[in-house]
Amino acid sequence: MCSDFIDLGKQCPKLQKTKLGWLVSGTIKAHTKLHTNNAHHSSCFFTQRDDALLTRFWEIESVSSKYNLTLEEQACEQSFAENTRRDINGQFIVTIPLKESPDVLGDNYFSARNRLLALERRFNRDTLLKKRYLDFLKEYKNLGHMSESSKSTEPISQNRYYIPHFPIIRENSTTTKLRVVFNASASYKGKTFNDIQMVGPVVQDDLLSILLRFRQHKYVVSGDIEKMYRAILVEPSQRSLQQILFRFDTSEHIRTFTLNTVTYGTASAPYLATKCLVSLAEQCSDPIAKTAIARDFYVDDFLSGGDSIESVIELCKHVNKTLLSAQFRLRKWQSNNSEVLKSLVKDNSLEHNITVNKTLNLDETLPCKTLGLQWDCNSDNLLFTITLNTQTKKITKRKILSLISQIFDPLGLLGPCTVQAKMLMQKLWIDKCGWDDEVSKETQNIFLNFIDSLDSLKSLRIPRWVCNNNINLLELHTFSDASERAYGTCIYVRTVDANGTVHIRLLASRNKVAPLKPTTIPRLELCGAVLATRLHAKVISSLTLKQRTRWQSASPDLQLGSLVLIKERGQPPLLWLLGRIVKLHSGRDGVSRVAEIQTRRGLITRAYNNICPLPI
Repeated sequence: MCSDFIDLGKQCPKLQKTKLGWLVSGTIKAHTKLHTNNAHHSSCFFTQRDDALLTRFWEIESVSSKYNLTLEEQACEQSFAENTRRDINGQFIVTIPLKESPDVLGDNYFSARNRLLALERRFNRDTLLKKRYLDFLKEYKNLGHMSESSKSTEPISQNRYYIPHFPIIRENSTTTKLRVVFNASASYKGKTFNDIQMVGPVVQDDLLSILLRFRQHKYVVSGDIEKMYRAILVEPSQRSLQQILFRFDTSEHIRTFTLNTVTYGTASAPYLATKCLVSLAEQCSDPIAKTAIARDFYVDDFLSGGDSIESVIELCKHVNKTLLSAQFRLRKWQSNNSEVLKSLVKDNSLEHNITVNKTLNLDETLPCKTLGLQWDCNSDNLLFTITLNTQTKKITKRKILSLISQIFDPLGLLGPCTVQAKMLMQKLWIDKCGWDDEVSKETQNIFLNFIDSLDSLKSLRIPRWVCNNNINLLELHTFSDASERAYGTCIYVRTVDANGTVHIRLLASRNKVAPLKPTTIPRLELCGAVLATRLHAKVISSLTLKQRTRWQSASPDLQLGSLVLIKERGQPPLLWLLGRIVKLHSGRDGVSRVAEIQTRRGLITRAYNNICPLPI
């Protein structure tokens, strides 16, 4: 539920904005009272279709567009700007953005205490878990990220909230096998701490943009910020809202500890942490570090590169120096060049941070942890390791969706594979299968054959770098097509070197299944063309200024006589206005960015970013 709503008056419905759209609820006057004086009145009723969930499933791989901040997100941004400061060491001190007063929080001490006792019973059954848990919290305490609190030293009027905690085990992690997660959404009789927090907007580049740049660099580096959340302090007056109950031995009394830093598990933590990075970039006077920190971080993962070894080494030095000024420390350095790694070790004493593991999972917080995009540093290839547990007696729609959603492919390199999964899900909706009902034998066979075929993807090796040495010509080739069941688009990079050798690499692709409502092939081809235009624009916008100059010279441009669609806000692509370009307007630099378009409504002037060109 969002904060926006519209009250239509007494005995009239209310319109409530939600993340899924607008809800209409409430009462209306009786029809017998409405039909007076021979006046005609109509009532409109809204329903949520069953295929709405499937629609959201299709949109997972859609190309993101420009996003307007909600009122709550604007308030969150204002709160950060007004209340954030840095201490004498440069460390950020943030204020948790609250939409309600902490007075509404109930007393959850006994709820948190019961969860601790349940955790201790689990410790009795697993001694290794207990050892790792104690070691984690001891380090937490020794680093000053939490401190023991005493009620005698705290103001009586201060609000307190006790956050339950539990372990997350990651055996494949190279650093921390166990992480303690704090659950600020744990239910009890009163409101939770997360209920009164503002979440905040996404302030970093999306994953697709970062990966597109990642594939364009000849030499690349990756790393992550050590304990990024815990490198940011919380305003002391709010720390009483981040208390936990724990004891290092069951013979002791239960003790209260205060978490002094931004805590993962709280609603505003991702925003506060990423906003600090963006703010650090804005305050940075070094142009190299400023651009890299602003555009090449995905949460705490750093992914960047350059065209030469020297430029990459210099980039890492500048970024590392800027981050250290705010007590952020980069670690787990990896690169496709050994000279870059040796330089990082020599200059930053980071030898202990270079891991033996040669794969990179770009986002371990996503649901598809084991199936994240992986990169082999030695061969500089992208690969997929897919392991799905299908050992189940009953195959249901819930089970199928759970397994399919683990295929994490942000670049669309597995498009022919993922589109089969989407069509299978569409079939389940058409058959009106229940979430926990066993699917038909035919659907089971299709699903099991699909899962078996995924094993062959383990041998797939895709070159990360899409360009080539000594480029004389570089082109982007965009294709789109449609069938009765699906439509899609893909972009290839074609380069020609000084010797005339041609290299072709798939850069990215997107696909969607056709709507449940019957649609003609030409309309679906039009949707494919719009999708192609969006993906092409995404590729161009993700580039740096230097890269954009090189790539745009070979990319298709709008020409006189081109057929285009004019984007109309709030309208789906099929209802956009069709027209033909009759005039182009160039700026002072000689580059055309505005066009005059002849439509059935007359001449319309639009900027290029509001136009979708169509193939002739």
